[in-house]
Amino acid sequence: MTFRSARSIRIQKSVIALVALAALTCGVEAAEGQPALAASQRFQPQLEAISSLLFPADGEGYVVRFEGKIVGEGHVLTKTKWLPGGPGGLAVSNFRDLLGGEFARTGTGWARGQPERLAELYAPKVQEFAGRPDKVFTTAFGVVPPADERLVVVERPDCIVVASHNRGRISRMAVVMSAGGLDRLYGESEQLDRIHVRNQDCKARAEISALGGWGIFFEPGAMLLTTGSDPFGDSRAEANFKTGIFQSEVISLLPEIRAGLTSAEFRTLTGLER
Repeated sequence: MTFRSARSIRIQKSVIALVALAALTCGVEAAEGQPALAASQRFQPQLEAISSLLFPADGEGYVVRFEGKIVGEGHVLTKTKWLPGGPGGLAVSNFRDLLGGEFARTGTGWARGQPERLAELYAPKVQEFAGRPDKVFTTAFGVVPPADERLVVVERPDCIVVASHNRGRISRMAVVMSAGGLDRLYGESEQLDRIHVRNQDCKARAEISALGGWGIFFEPGAMLLTTGSDPFGDSRAEANFKTGIFQSEVISLLPEIRAGLTSAEFRTLTGLER
């Protein structure tokens, strides 16, 4: 990379030192020939956006996420014609690449026979679970939350998420959504289609938070998730890739996002603090 001023050259040298430190402490090597990207003005907004996902203002102050493979399953709490599948899909593809997460469905492929750790509850009335995280947990898993773990609770209209973790390492997590649109036929009614859109939005947020991106529930992180405005059109929730926060140049310089990583550590290792 060529710089036009002596000041820029000094900045470049400082960034090289920071990236070298990140590689030593986190085991992540910077891409050859791109040592200054982490702190360049071009990529700073992208790293700031990622930071807002990992460390929301109302969060724990450190990364809270699953580690390793995440096995999930859906549970319908009312009689319907349709049984929901497990987690996965378009919404989390770039978050999976960024944070190294894996999703699988119980009873299928290499997840067969493994108990779920991420449970999706489809309830007749979501508000019956509002303010009752213990009920969410016991309904999803049949046991009370571990006494030595802390609960993270996020509540939005028609979307409740509860995760049990020990210093950022999630053991189990449950999400509650409306069962109202489960047995809908496409285009059957505008109301049911809108319930389906809200469920897709909630499911995508839960999957992203399982990989550490809890800020997806809060501004400005919430703006990174979009759903189709037309309930009869493409109603899949998906990451808004137009933000450009997942450009390969930035991802190649990010440290490994691990459970328990603090905001200060993240900013130092990515060159946001210099």
